[in-house]
Amino acid sequence: MAGEASDFSVFLEQIKRAGVTIDEAKLGLLQRYVALLLLWNRKTQLISEKDRATVWQRHIAEAVAVSEVFDFSTSGHVLDLGSGGGLPGIPLAVLNPATRFLLLDARRRKTLFLKRVVRELGLQNVSVCHGRAETFSRENTAGFDVVIARAVASLSTLWLWSAPLLAEGGVLLAMKGGRLQDEIAELEERGRVVVKQREYAAELVEPNKQRVLILVSQKKSEA
Repeated sequence: MAGEASDFSVFLEQIKRAGVTIDEAKLGLLQRYVALLLLWNRKTQLISEKDRATVWQRHIAEAVAVSEVFDFSTSGHVLDLGSGGGLPGIPLAVLNPATRFLLLDARRRKTLFLKRVVRELGLQNVSVCHGRAETFSRENTAGFDVVIARAVASLSTLWLWSAPLLAEGGVLLAMKGGRLQDEIAELEERGRVVVKQREYAAELVEPNKQRVLILVSQKKSEA
């Protein structure tokens, strides 16, 4: 469709202006993913209907932005907590094929979609799990180098779920927007954590969205 083609063209301009290069093979996989996302969205809400015309500009571009400000090459195992329609897990897995990703979501129809994407794109570095974040956190031991979440819960709640799942030295990546001072202050009051913030390339995010990446890690004990 014309709108979708225009959206992709704008995305290509975004990454060009940001100095980001994505090879043709990866772009092809991302195109196949977006096509599946829009097709399935007609029967299972994976993204907001108003976002259909800007999937590339908003959702894919932000995943690229995350990959540009955080080095996933040193992360052996990443958990996408509350993956939904695979954002940001699927694009990140395409961009970082040497890193393993586990996509977790509580809604079975969404995990069925994610499994379809993994199968059709042949993503050998991705697995999918159906379950609730709080239950998964209680039932699984630490082992993830990174837990990433986008628009899932407050920072305090995300850390409560993520901390038990992180390997030593692991980090929670929270894709956030808006005013975060209160959330950060609440988290710092509740636990011994280090909170950092990384800004995305301006070309990859909508200027009025104020999107940032929050990094949370366990504060090291003093000797």
